[in-house]
Amino acid sequence: MKTSIFDFSILKDATFRFGLIILTVSMAVFVFTEEQVIDPFRDDMPFSFFLNYGLFLTYLFMLFVDNRVKHGGIFRFRSLRKNIPLLLLFNVSAYSLNRFIPVFQDSTEWLQGLLISLNLAMVAFCFRPRPLKMDGLNLGILIFLSLGFVLQVYQAFYLIPFYAISGMVFWAFGFSLHSFVAIWFVITLFKMIRQYVRVADFYRWVALGAMATPLVMFVAFGLKWNEINQVIEQNYYAKHAVRAKQILPDWVKVSQQLDNNWITKRALKSELVYTVLEREWGGEMFFPRNSFGNNMNERLQHDPFVALTPLVFGKINLDAQEKFKLYQATFNARHQTEERLWSGDHLVTSDIVTTVQLFPEHRIAYTESIFTIKNNYLETNSWRNRNNQEAIYSFYLPDGAVVTSASLWVEGEERKSFLTTRSKADSAYKAIVGVERRDPLLLHWQEGNRISVRIFPCTPTEDRMFKIGITTPLHFENKKLTYTNIDFEGPNWAKAKESIHVISEGEINHFKSSLGLKSSDDGWTYFGKYHSKWDITIDAPPLAYSTFSFNGRSFRVQDYLPLTEKFLPENIYLDINSSWSKRQCNQIWKAAKDKKVFVFDGKIKEVTAENHKKLFGKLRQKRFSLFPFYEIKNVEQSLVVTQGGQFTPALSDIKKSLFAKNTSIFLTENKTPIRVYNLGEDLTIYLKTLRELKVFNFQKGNVKELLQQWSDKRFPKYPTNPNLVSIPYSNIQIETVGGEQKLNNAPDHLLRLFAYNDMMKKIGRSYFNQEYITEQLIGQAKEAYVVTPISSMIVLETQKDYDRFGIEEAKNSLKNASIGESGSVPEPHEWLLIILCMVTMLFLRFRRV
Repeated sequence: MKTSIFDFSILKDATFRFGLIILTVSMAVFVFTEEQVIDPFRDDMPFSFFLNYGLFLTYLFMLFVDNRVKHGGIFRFRSLRKNIPLLLLFNVSAYSLNRFIPVFQDSTEWLQGLLISLNLAMVAFCFRPRPLKMDGLNLGILIFLSLGFVLQVYQAFYLIPFYAISGMVFWAFGFSLHSFVAIWFVITLFKMIRQYVRVADFYRWVALGAMATPLVMFVAFGLKWNEINQVIEQNYYAKHAVRAKQILPDWVKVSQQLDNNWITKRALKSELVYTVLEREWGGEMFFPRNSFGNNMNERLQHDPFVALTPLVFGKINLDAQEKFKLYQATFNARHQTEERLWSGDHLVTSDIVTTVQLFPEHRIAYTESIFTIKNNYLETNSWRNRNNQEAIYSFYLPDGAVVTSASLWVEGEERKSFLTTRSKADSAYKAIVGVERRDPLLLHWQEGNRISVRIFPCTPTEDRMFKIGITTPLHFENKKLTYTNIDFEGPNWAKAKESIHVISEGEINHFKSSLGLKSSDDGWTYFGKYHSKWDITIDAPPLAYSTFSFNGRSFRVQDYLPLTEKFLPENIYLDINSSWSKRQCNQIWKAAKDKKVFVFDGKIKEVTAENHKKLFGKLRQKRFSLFPFYEIKNVEQSLVVTQGGQFTPALSDIKKSLFAKNTSIFLTENKTPIRVYNLGEDLTIYLKTLRELKVFNFQKGNVKELLQQWSDKRFPKYPTNPNLVSIPYSNIQIETVGGEQKLNNAPDHLLRLFAYNDMMKKIGRSYFNQEYITEQLIGQAKEAYVVTPISSMIVLETQKDYDRFGIEEAKNSLKNASIGESGSVPEPHEWLLIILCMVTMLFLRFRRV
């Protein structure tokens, strides 16, 4: 006779059946109220807790009656299977209360999975045929019960500091007794596991193995944690060692040596995001601890490994600021660690409307994207005023691209941005958001051509909308032009919908899109789920001869004609890090034996036949490198060979260091562009910023192409003509000439791109010392209306706000870019002629009347 997997005869018991029903109701209430964000320590308890606690008390009362009838006393809980729903109901009630008084912060994903599996295993245990037998399902149940047993022992240990106070105030409706739910779990799980162990010795070993698994994992986690601590202590706390003058901050050297894996991430987030247990009162007691001002825009989380490890293996002995810098550099978390005036943890990006205007004959595109931000925070009477939240976005621009417009919708009306200096925009935003709490938008340029956008306030009662416009060169390769979607980070966009409309100023041939855009009457369209990675490829037509004229100057686009010069390096500097392969090192070393080869290992060292293996091996262990270009002795005869590697600190992160000071002096005094060859396509933030600032004669390729250049004794040379900017990304150069030309219908984006790239070149050598901030450069930014290291865009609520902070609307300027606007803007004398003609026409018309 075939045995059924489950024995449903237990459902004949009315008490158990009722317990299972209200357990289902209780769990449903808990799950469906999860989106209702609860403010910790508010002055009224949430309805979901009272409902779940009431369901627990209802079943408890029924068990009292059942116990008295069947076992002769209300406290004789003899039926393990009937007690399990009671325990699970109390557990759901405890987690509902935890939303109001957060003893445990939000569980990490793996912990949530284990807790759900434990609850399911306990329910399944109730329906297994008795007596228990050896089979696969019982084996699985036993494994999860054993894992859950270890977890509940940990949670019971975690709650030790709360037992005394809970025992003293239990008379207050029994709320504090929820602290003891973990102990109840330990007792119940022990009884359940014991039933399995009595069936067969095999189950005993399964249970012990399952219990040992998390302990072994904890030890492995702790040993790795200890390695991280040792790296930190070796660099931070070698106070008695004789040290040379410090060039870079300690956290930079630590970041070079840390692996960017999930354990390092949790270690650096300990106390900032993850709760930890710390010894107090001379080590005799411990308490959970975390920082409520973590500034990482993440909810506080609970991971048992992270919480317990500092108690056993020692805490990460760094203050919050140092952890913050380390985390930012190790995981490229610049967006996540942006300074915040208000939280943004309940915001989502709900809709994106993107319009792309292509100018194929000029190899330019203009993209406008309108973002809708939704605040999912449902509580509206919180004393902590968490309703108002701040949205922060980061946009990652391709080479040579620039932001040329921004808007914020205020009371349903689009308010276009004003362009002003970075310092004025910062002052206005912080005053209005930090103190007055009214409507602004702030847009800044950041290193690595990242754009940060801040919007405030985002409230649950109204969705916020903002627009950003970006002028980008189209990538040219093999007679094809490629437009790549501009990626961003910001409030969660996992469920965002996007509408895309692509139009073109000029004929398009062989249009291909990785997103499958559909052809329409006026272009190509898409509507559906947001995708961050997509592109468009078209044939590259011949460049147009038309110009754009403004303020007495004209701008036109030309084919980029790469210039080369005779060059054979005498000195080769290898910027080696973990991204270099052993083969690359050996190939270049073999080809450069007749030259002087140097590397940087704390100081510049010459590579020889005796030390090259040791030096290369040591440097390849560093996760990234920051090459000190100021150490180059003979720039004219030197070449730096580098490779992108992983994330590096930005120049602004180390601006107070001796490294930055030396670099600033060197770049200011050095008049010869540094020749840099990058192996591959990727660049670190450090190198990308220096390249954008035009301090390099830059070339990229592979080792084979590099060796061929040495053989040919040639190297690229950038034009020095002040009326010309080169954009190799699009294989174009933009030239400015005096006066207005005949064919005058090119897009105004020519001026905008010229101004941005020209300004970056002028800023380049003075970037560190702020001497680049001149009225001439500010005027150039305002004329072209472009965001640069010195110019930002801002939207304020009223004209009085602009007047108060001295922010004036740019005069004689292109203003905010927009879709459909191209061609020449009338000169002042042309405006006068137009006005005179209109006045004359009106005069003649009214004279006839």
